[in-house]
Amino acid sequence: MSERMKVWRSWASVGVAGTLTLGLLGCGGVANSCQFDADCSSNEACVQNTCRQICAQNEDCASAPMGAFEGPFSCSPFTREGEEVAINVCIPQDQDATDMGNPTQSCTTNEDCVQALGSAAATCSLIKTCILPPVEYGAQVRALSEAGAQLLAIYVEDERAQVQGWAVSLEYEPVGAGSAASFDGSARALEAECVASPQQAQGVMLGGEGGSVRVYFVDEKRERITLESGWRVRVIERGQNCSVDEVSDEYEVRLCVSRAGEMLESSAQCERVLASPVSGAASALITLP
Repeated sequence: MSERMKVWRSWASVGVAGTLTLGLLGCGGVANSCQFDADCSSNEACVQNTCRQICAQNEDCASAPMGAFEGPFSCSPFTREGEEVAINVCIPQDQDATDMGNPTQSCTTNEDCVQALGSAAATCSLIKTCILPPVEYGAQVRALSEAGAQLLAIYVEDERAQVQGWAVSLEYEPVGAGSAASFDGSARALEAECVASPQQAQGVMLGGEGGSVRVYFVDEKRERITLESGWRVRVIERGQNCSVDEVSDEYEVRLCVSRAGEMLESSAQCERVLASPVSGAASALITLP
């Protein structure tokens, strides 16, 4: 009999800035000036030298008066100079995209927006304007062995093998007996291809075959990061990589994708297999669709 235990995002303990719900300093709080997106937080974009929150629909924007701008805000597509694809950001309704020199594209169907914005991901929002929902990426590790798998660490590296982020558990679905452990974005101390610290070595138990955990990744500041093609998801499973007395169990690594702005909370969002089967300490090359 299977167990189902969801480990939802804990903003207070992890301190992650959600793409659609937090980080309003750019549009709802004190306006941060900028020249590039890198000058803003991870859920903001630099629009006309101001950091503004990225959004998917009108309801994602703050409505309470705060700081330099006063609400309510609208989620409006804006095409920056030199770019062809619009981004969706929170803009005060008295300073909408038209006032900013970028007219809003009205719509009645998603097909209207696909043609207008030139993207298959474009949709018609609740306020009948075209938007491009932000794409969310995560990873799923699923046990292929009857005995399951004991995961000690999950993280991502760039092309130079530099660690860019550590996993945070999003949804945990063990088969049979699970564990109380979960990934919280903490960096693990690695020795060779195993977790060095005994305190961190208990791991997340996937139970039996089919047990899985879905994760997203945060950096050293506990801010959510965006995965990039060419990076690798690295998984440390307790096996012979840790000790010759251990048994390496097989598992697979999948890419999870959300194209509609919702949280990554369904196995249906994890269709692309990055590596299968693998065991012990393994890496999976990320190729984004």
